[in-house]
Amino acid sequence: MAPNISLELLADRIKTVMHPAINMSLFDLGMIQDIRLNDNNASLLLVLPSPAIPIVNLLITLLKNSVQEFGVELDVNIGQMTQEEIQTFLAKEKEAWKGL
Repeated sequence: MAPNISLELLADRIKTVMHPAINMSLFDLGMIQDIRLNDNNASLLLVLPSPAIPIVNLLITLLKNSVQEFGVELDVNIGQMTQEEIQTFLAKEKEAWKGL
């Protein structure tokens, strides 16, 4: 593992990454799954409500930047939300929408 970094610390940092248009973290929106840490390599699954999200590259950059200070290389894998996850996401989006 990277010096002084645990999976818990890494996950805590990732969980603070906010969605740029919704006043909620990506984690709270249900978009972050399967956070893993192996030596200096970390990975996670970013699940999207639709495959054509125009800000996907921005979200990936925000996630990678959030752990940069730990000296960890973060691989962001992209997945698709289930119908149930989409409904939960849309309800939270409506509640916390702030716009771009």
